[in-house]
Amino acid sequence: MATYKEPIRVGIVGTGGIGRGLAKLLARRRDFRISGILTRRRGIIEKLGLSQDLVTQHPEKIMESSDVVVVSTGDVVYSTAIIDLAFTYNVPVVTMDADTQVVTGSWLSRRGILTEANGDQPGCLAALNLEVMQMGFKPVVYGNIKGFLNTNPSLEDMVYWAQKQGYSLNSVTSFTDGTKLQIEQCLVANYLGLDIARQGMIGLRTNDFEKGAFALGQEAINRELVLSDYLISRESPPRCVHYRDPSGGSGSRA
Repeated sequence: MATYKEPIRVGIVGTGGIGRGLAKLLARRRDFRISGILTRRRGIIEKLGLSQDLVTQHPEKIMESSDVVVVSTGDVVYSTAIIDLAFTYNVPVVTMDADTQVVTGSWLSRRGILTEANGDQPGCLAALNLEVMQMGFKPVVYGNIKGFLNTNPSLEDMVYWAQKQGYSLNSVTSFTDGTKLQIEQCLVANYLGLDIARQGMIGLRTNDFEKGAFALGQEAINRELVLSDYLISRESPPRCVHYRDPSGGSGSRA
């Protein structure tokens, strides 16, 4: 059986779906310990699945007791303030919040250690990029893949799904109408120095992941650009890199 030294103390900022899910996951690990969960909500946090004693509304308490802080709030202004506070305590920060990375990430990155989580699409694409590059391939498209997109959802539908899924109305709308997708791919493009084919990206719809990836790859080759873009496909994995190898061949990796 594996043995661990002192577990890494993790402070969680946010009690939405991502924050609650992370807390439940970390509670099952022996190499991590939740030092606290910061929230702005009043009262009992429903569906937390852990002791409410972990919850606090005092940011300083989290910073003083954490080796690393994970931020996922969906509120750029609030997240920026919390991350800036963490840096005054010399605490590194992991985000699952592409919005904050795009809006204030460049400024924050000069103030302390800041990174996006590997579990979110931008982080996964960055990790996938390293893997593909180490194999000797040259990526031409860094693709996000969504199973559903409705660019003009009704207010009634968004209210229903927000209540059903336990997310804010703003969050559910951004997931549905592509706002979140656009932000994620903007972050990927900014970080890796990629191009955008056009406003809103190309966004091919396909039932065949491989054919869709090759079609986006051809779009990039025709434009002589390396693209950040996406596919809409119910049958496909959540992200992919389409690449060319040095001999002129090409392929896709999910």
